[in-house]
Amino acid sequence: MLILTGARKREVLDAKWTDFDLEQRIWCIPTTKAGKARHVPLSNGVMHLRSTMPRDSQWVFPNPDTSKPFVSVYCAWQTARTKAGLADAASNAATLAVGSVMGAMPN
Repeated sequence: MLILTGARKREVLDAKWTDFDLEQRIWCIPTTKAGKARHVPLSNGVMHLRSTMPRDSQWVFPNPDTSKPFVSVYCAWQTARTKAGLADAASNAATLAVGSVMGAMPN
């Protein structure tokens, strides 16, 4: 979801199923870094991803050991980065890349 939405890591880790309005295709992030709620449109990719995920927790990405949101994505990011051959890619690179692509799109 980081790549598909451009959301911040903490926003994705803290996402709850109740934050998603599937009819309107909107993710309402209740509290952002700026202290305000914001609405993120849900692309077909996010809708598909969401439909394949289990809903056995209030959290979209619960830690299986604690049933609460993950504290960090460090281990998962390091594994994915290594498998993709991205030696020094920072985890916020996804957010920055999405912002660049969206800024380049006229509509």
